[in-house]
Amino acid sequence: MSDIVKGNRVFAFTGEYQGKSGEVIGYQNVDFQTQQGCLVKLDENGSTVCIPGRDLNVENLSPQEIGTEITKLKKQVESMAHQIPQKLLKEIPEHLTYLQAALNSKNQAESRNEYQYISGELARAINPDFVSNNVSLKKLKYRC
Repeated sequence: MSDIVKGNRVFAFTGEYQGKSGEVIGYQNVDFQTQQGCLVKLDENGSTVCIPGRDLNVENLSPQEIGTEITKLKKQVESMAHQIPQKLLKEIPEHLTYLQAALNSKNQAESRNEYQYISGELARAINPDFVSNNVSLKKLKYRC
């Protein structure tokens, strides 16, 4: 728990919320023995729950999980083809591939540049809410 700070992406590995992930937005005492829990905004439904710190780990995506999130984003972009200019429809998947390579090589500067380009273009082409509410983008941003 001491390694978990506000803004971290976490997942519950045990307990009532096992298998759920989200972002730490604050802290709260869980019981009268001053056991601290984390207020976590869950990815799946956006609700905020208090999860005991002992049930949480900081999310650290493996290369396979990065690949899964990139694939999800490419499919989402394809499904919204009618909203995206043709030029961007070609560029976004390419830049997602570049982002994946940068994240896997742990090149933070390149990762941030690619993420900023992708999120900026998607916000302009679709809408800013798509970027701020997209779980895959949140997970990838945390790795940048």
